[in-house]
Amino acid sequence: MPGMYGQANPPNPQLGQQRSTIEGIKPILSFDARDSLILTLSDSTRIGTLFGQANANHEKGLLTAGQVSLYLHKDELEATPGADSTVEAIPLLRRPNDQQELQSRRILFNVESGKGKFEAAEIQVQQGTLQGEAIKNISESVIFIEDGRYSTCPPNHMTYYIRANRLKVVDQEEIFFTNARLFVLDIPYPLPIPFGYIPAGPESRRSGLLQPTFVVQNSSRRGLGLQQVGWFQVFNEYLTGQLSGDVYTSGTYFLQGQAQATVTDKFSSNLTLGYSREQGMEPTDPGFAENVSRRISLTHRQTISPYSSVNAAINFASSNYFQRNSYNIDERASTNSNSRLAYQFRDPDNRFNFNTNLAISQRFQDNATSLTGPSASFSLRSFAPFAPEGGQDGRATGGQESTWRDRFIVTYSNTFNSRFSYQPLDSLSSPDSWTQAVFDPATYRENTGEETTPWQVGLRQNVSLSLGQLLPSQFLQLNGSVNLTEVWVPMTVRKSYNPETGSLETTEVPGFAAGHQGSASLSLNTTLYGLADWKIGSLEGFRHTFKPSIAMSISPDFQDESWGMTRTIETPNGPQTYSIFENSIYPVYASGKQWSLAYNIQNTFETKQVKRDSTGEEKTNVLRLIDQLSLTGSYNLALDSLRLSPLSVRLTSRAVPNISLQASASYRFYSVNELGQPTNEWVYRSTGKLLQPTRFRLSASTRIRGGSRGATVESAPYLPYNPSDLSYFNPYEPILEPITPYPLNAPWSVNLSFSYSWIWQNNAPARKTAILNARSIQFQLSDRWNVSTQLGYDFIRKELTPSQFSLNRRMECWNLSMQFNPFGDFTYYFFRLNVDAGQLQNLFQKLPVLNNLERSSSPYGRRF
Repeated sequence: MPGMYGQANPPNPQLGQQRSTIEGIKPILSFDARDSLILTLSDSTRIGTLFGQANANHEKGLLTAGQVSLYLHKDELEATPGADSTVEAIPLLRRPNDQQELQSRRILFNVESGKGKFEAAEIQVQQGTLQGEAIKNISESVIFIEDGRYSTCPPNHMTYYIRANRLKVVDQEEIFFTNARLFVLDIPYPLPIPFGYIPAGPESRRSGLLQPTFVVQNSSRRGLGLQQVGWFQVFNEYLTGQLSGDVYTSGTYFLQGQAQATVTDKFSSNLTLGYSREQGMEPTDPGFAENVSRRISLTHRQTISPYSSVNAAINFASSNYFQRNSYNIDERASTNSNSRLAYQFRDPDNRFNFNTNLAISQRFQDNATSLTGPSASFSLRSFAPFAPEGGQDGRATGGQESTWRDRFIVTYSNTFNSRFSYQPLDSLSSPDSWTQAVFDPATYRENTGEETTPWQVGLRQNVSLSLGQLLPSQFLQLNGSVNLTEVWVPMTVRKSYNPETGSLETTEVPGFAAGHQGSASLSLNTTLYGLADWKIGSLEGFRHTFKPSIAMSISPDFQDESWGMTRTIETPNGPQTYSIFENSIYPVYASGKQWSLAYNIQNTFETKQVKRDSTGEEKTNVLRLIDQLSLTGSYNLALDSLRLSPLSVRLTSRAVPNISLQASASYRFYSVNELGQPTNEWVYRSTGKLLQPTRFRLSASTRIRGGSRGATVESAPYLPYNPSDLSYFNPYEPILEPITPYPLNAPWSVNLSFSYSWIWQNNAPARKTAILNARSIQFQLSDRWNVSTQLGYDFIRKELTPSQFSLNRRMECWNLSMQFNPFGDFTYYFFRLNVDAGQLQNLFQKLPVLNNLERSSSPYGRRF
């Protein structure tokens, strides 16, 4: 019925706002309004108009505005602010599950298809904001925008944005545009952008073209070029790959393929293949040459089971590969390549461990190669062979007292190793020549000039027997142990003196040989306490903990030929003894008879700090004046001279709050001759001193913090510039309006360390160093400003050590960072002003002029 008028009821506190449901539209459309509802009905039209905070809810979306018109005859809704000028009256379309919000001056929305049209709308995507004069929503996931702008800055303060004639947004994660320009501070960039794509969603792996860079590098030799031209491919959630290259107008090119496979908690692999071909501009150019270099790199980590794993790091490269293809200073300075393959296994019952590995090292300078392995190591868990059943590792069962059978512990381990060393006579020989020499001894001898066997193999076994608590005393601890080492090798050496050449000649003798070494030791230690009832200020009572220990070690004279490990030959200079194992992989150098007495004295000094408050309540705290003061040395009874070893002293203390103090010193008992060699004369007889210091070191460190309240600096609100507003230029009279200093309460911290060392030198002044370092100096001036630096000063050289300063400023949608070192031989600076959106930052890096927002004094970057 035309002209029908209806008035909505006033809101009821219990029932809420008026809500109606119309069943004519499928699915259901529900709506409500705070003010009124007007229905206009005719034969061809059915229109309902909601006034005052109107809401129309449908499964396609929720529409809110100051005024909403329901065109029931064609399933459309129209939202406008109406007569209401408040913020709540601005039309807003909210998609289901809060997936998307679109705000506009006027919204037309079809509830059946879910499509809509918007005027002067604003869209929030996952990384930024989109604004447009006309927007059309053709589906829940696709939006078209005419004359739009995109930026990651706040909508009311866009310091930069991309303005395009047409934009397309897909799933709020992908933005496509045509005929666009970049604006910075509302200033257009001179070059237009014909078309483009911006991933506006969260950072995720996706396939696509890499972003190339135009480079001018050694233009006289390489010409102009493009760098990082290629494709990144995501095969699945476990496997990705990349193929990239550099191309120059001279014909020089570089290709690199990378593949990465990762399965969480199982394995991770990275494979890199590189190939480069470099040449001059023209074959007629002076010094024209073609250089080809290659590289293969593989890293693999795999957990086979909870008890076994495999690790591999394989690197092979031409000697000039990094010098020609890398901008990284560490890679360019590398002189060798190292590869390693390892396997580890641990018994589920923790009874033994087994490891095996293979390592290869190749030196670029002369193509020398060292191959270590395959090697294997095996170790048993310590066990007590005479302990009752159920006892192990010296622990008695049940609560019974331990006996000597429980305390008798056996430890066993062995290691098999092999080694191949290749040093070619011709340093310019092929880097792969060692692969032939590995299996062909004739090739090895021809290329190296060595007559020895290329491979060295051997087995080493270690057995340790220990027995604890030999004395039935709770005050004395007496322990004994025996250590045995045996070496098996398939070849030994013999030496002979050649009177014609006046030199010793070495000959290899094939055949199994075993070398032995061993020692027995006995150690005794105890703990004594000394107490003093002294009172100094707030310190009451002192305790001295004294822990002396002495150990006697005995080993036979393995230099005796009866052990079969040494031989003696006659030379013009007298008899000379040598070890027949000296060229083996385990060179057993037989030692003479040992009968040494080692001593160690450890001291700890403590006191009790007592504090009383105004009520007389007492608080005590144990304070360690000296954490450790130790003296260590030995006396060898088997020697006929120089029996006393140097005395080592070490001290650590934290008596001063928040300061760690360490000191160490070394002293000798014997004088030295003019060559600095020790003699059998006591220092006391030559200098009158009991000991002669040879080395001293003192270090102290602390960490200081301040400004725990933090700085509360309020940033000024952004206001658009108005040339007629003279409030920007208010007069200021310093006499009448003095400046109030801002309190310095910003959080700050610094790590301070001081080190002093003194080393004795024969016939020369002692070598001294005294350096004060202030590291990790950080000032949090505000929640956006951060300053950090490190400084150092050498008191001996009277100069500053290499320092570093850095400044960081986090802005609304920009980040400013600066780092520089103004002192020392290696001075540098880095400056960077970048947007906080990584994808748009790549665009800034590629555009001329804007790429100057990143500057440095170093020509090195990083390619891979």
